[in-house]
Amino acid sequence: GANGLSGIDGIDGAQGVIGAQGLQGAQGDAGTNGAQGDQGLQGAQGDTGAQGAEGAQGLQGAQGDQGFQGAQGVDGAQGLQGPEGAQGVGGFDGAQGADGAQGTIGSSAKTYLARLEFNSASALVGGYFLDPTGIGTFNTSGAAVGSPTGYNIAFSFSNETLPPVSVIAYAADARTGSNAKYVITHLNGGGDNLSYWIKGITTWSAFSSGLATNQVDANLFSAFNGLNIQLDVQSANFDHARNAIPAQNTHMYILFRF
Repeated sequence: GANGLSGIDGIDGAQGVIGAQGLQGAQGDAGTNGAQGDQGLQGAQGDTGAQGAEGAQGLQGAQGDQGFQGAQGVDGAQGLQGPEGAQGVGGFDGAQGADGAQGTIGSSAKTYLARLEFNSASALVGGYFLDPTGIGTFNTSGAAVGSPTGYNIAFSFSNETLPPVSVIAYAADARTGSNAKYVITHLNGGGDNLSYWIKGITTWSAFSSGLATNQVDANLFSAFNGLNIQLDVQSANFDHARNAIPAQNTHMYILFRF
């Protein structure tokens, strides 16, 4: 007959005892890659490696911009003098310049001029130094005329250490007509030297001489500025004269050349 209906499943029985381990089965197929894990922490820096070999020299780079100008350097030592160059061609003569003003007298020779004046009795009144040219031809600095004693009068020169090389007198004959003139007298040592002297010596200094003993000197040629020249200027010595009508009193010029 036909199969009858299946009966109701029965209740599961209790789990049996675990059997002995079976033999290892064959290796299964490789599974698919799993997802990438998170990045691990950075490890500690390793030791520095040995220096590598020097690389080949690179190509020359392009020229850089020009730098700022540096400070000026210290001047170098002067070089040796070069050889003398050839003489250049002579230039044209320039136009003549204007005449310069007349210069004063040179210092190689000094000249002083004193004027002495007399009164109506032809007595000496006194004197003074002057420069009648007004351009410095005659010195006046350091020169002085003393007060007269009768016809004796002294002249001093504080800027001169040497005595004068010449003394010339120009005595006025103030008469009229053919008598009018200046009488020139050059002081000399020819016997008429009783009318002029160098005085002012206060002491004589010892002078060393290889010729004679007990010699002295007044430093005439090193300290003349401490001495003075004295002249006796009466008419008998210099021939000055006055004119009576019209009244014209006489005078003298004394020229001292150093």
